[in-house]
Amino acid sequence: MLKTCLLALVLFTSMADTRPLKIQIASDYNPSLGEEPTDLATMLLLNVQRELQGRVSLEFIPASRLREWRELETYPNICLYNKVKTAEREAIALFVEYPLMAFPANRLILRGHPNLPKKLSLKEIVVSKGLRVGVTKGRSYGKEVDDFIATYRNNLIVGEGANSAYRLREMLI
Repeated sequence: MLKTCLLALVLFTSMADTRPLKIQIASDYNPSLGEEPTDLATMLLLNVQRELQGRVSLEFIPASRLREWRELETYPNICLYNKVKTAEREAIALFVEYPLMAFPANRLILRGHPNLPKKLSLKEIVVSKGLRVGVTKGRSYGKEVDDFIATYRNNLIVGEGANSAYRLREMLI
């Protein structure tokens, strides 16, 4: 099955067709909660929908990070976004050539001003310093960090479910 992405679909949609192009997106954004999205990628997609003035209709399907990939394998018209490309994922998904957006690197954010050295490893943070770090189950942070998470899972807060990334952001705040 060929998987598509919002921007690729919009480019190939006939402008003569007056029906909106319906695109389903499995995401941790749940519009039924009545809250505005907090991540830039979701806000960008909603802005694209608004700018296209009814030519595109986005349906966000709330899903955990693990369920997003199951939905991609099950339904032919589901799109995902902001995913790390790995060999395993490329076997089941088509990745567009360019990213939807460029993010700054994930950074560790600490409350207050703890007495920590300028440089320290993630292992030192969670093992030696005993600081609590949250990760979202099913999300890929890149091979090196994914391997670290697998090894030190018991030292981390692992959020699960459709709103896990949002809940981790709320905990941080």
